[in-house]
Amino acid sequence: MPHPPEKEPPFSRSTALLVLAASAVLLLIRKTDALTYPQFWAEDATVFFIEQYEQGPSAVFNPYAGYLHLVPRLAALFSDAFFPYYAAPFVYNYLSLALTLLVVTSVFSARFDAGNKPLLALSVVLVPHYGGEVFLNITNIQWMLALLLLVTLLKEEPHPRYGNVKVQSALDFAAVVFCGLTGPFIVFLAPFFALRLYKKRGRYNAGILLAALAVAAVQVFFMATGQVAEVERAPDNLFVFASVIGRKFFGNLFLGNSLPYDLNPFMLTALFALLLLFIAFLAFRSEKTRRFQVLVYLGFMSAVFLATLVKFKSNPLTLVPPDNGARYSYLVYVMIAWSLISLIGMEGAWRGRVIKALLVAGLASSLVSGFRSEPFEDHYWAGWSRLIGEAPSVQIPINPDRHIEVIKKR
Repeated sequence: MPHPPEKEPPFSRSTALLVLAASAVLLLIRKTDALTYPQFWAEDATVFFIEQYEQGPSAVFNPYAGYLHLVPRLAALFSDAFFPYYAAPFVYNYLSLALTLLVVTSVFSARFDAGNKPLLALSVVLVPHYGGEVFLNITNIQWMLALLLLVTLLKEEPHPRYGNVKVQSALDFAAVVFCGLTGPFIVFLAPFFALRLYKKRGRYNAGILLAALAVAAVQVFFMATGQVAEVERAPDNLFVFASVIGRKFFGNLFLGNSLPYDLNPFMLTALFALLLLFIAFLAFRSEKTRRFQVLVYLGFMSAVFLATLVKFKSNPLTLVPPDNGARYSYLVYVMIAWSLISLIGMEGAWRGRVIKALLVAGLASSLVSGFRSEPFEDHYWAGWSRLIGEAPSVQIPINPDRHIEVIKKR
């Protein structure tokens, strides 16, 4: 019978710093212009900048797309309060970099009992992600912060051996509140906070569950009361859904952005199902802590995956091309990578070889699938922004193919 992976010793601070530096370099390589010549991306300007400009601090509590985006709103508020308008893209992008590196750093928490932490941390910035849509912009920082929320869920309870217990608890509750109010992911993870309390009762676990439920209730309220445009549903087509599942969620992860479109989507969908069964099989044969972690990864991945299919049920073909909706597959890819990395240490020659081969295939797929994003078109924000407050009205172009109208304040 296979033995569980041995528990690894804590990683040194130098290892964590090395991985942090490598992650920063990888982000610079993947989205060079986001740091060397920052520009707004989509809702950076059309939602967060313009609503902060027009409404001031009250914009922090504006929902968008059916839920709150607390962290991007606070980033816009911070930029508006302390920096000139021309610097806003710099502030937004570098805050996004800092938050991404915070997520990477969180993996090395002594309270997060996980193996192969350097690989887990690096996978955050290494998984295939055509076009780098979620990297280095506040519009998509919710996808990154979902990982911080997940790590918080999986941490051990605060304990004096890890430092000040009150500080640990405060940071955990802050992560639940700020990350939970940024995107819908707390709704998917709240049941796992309940499962955590069921596994081990205590004041901390009860308190963190109540916080998660309260934050989830806020997001559910906005989801339920938000106005969503009715879209006529396309006829069900198994080939279309197999193309989405097999090509997007399996093929683009392991086979690059070209080969999956030459293969039978039903075969790729079957391989995706076999992959999940393989991971679940190994998880159930692993030791208790690792089993719980991997099952949480699979559960969270399944929630994101199913929510994506529901969101695009009227036009699932939108998701099939590798450059469309890449953000919706990002967390699925990371959860599969984390599951495989967590199970690397299991004995059994063929199992270990399969896991390592899958991880190498995922890395190779990333490297050949738009690993480095094309620079944005230069819309000369620095010049246009200097007219804000000077001209009665300024129409400013924004990537991708959008614009904002900034009207002079009275």
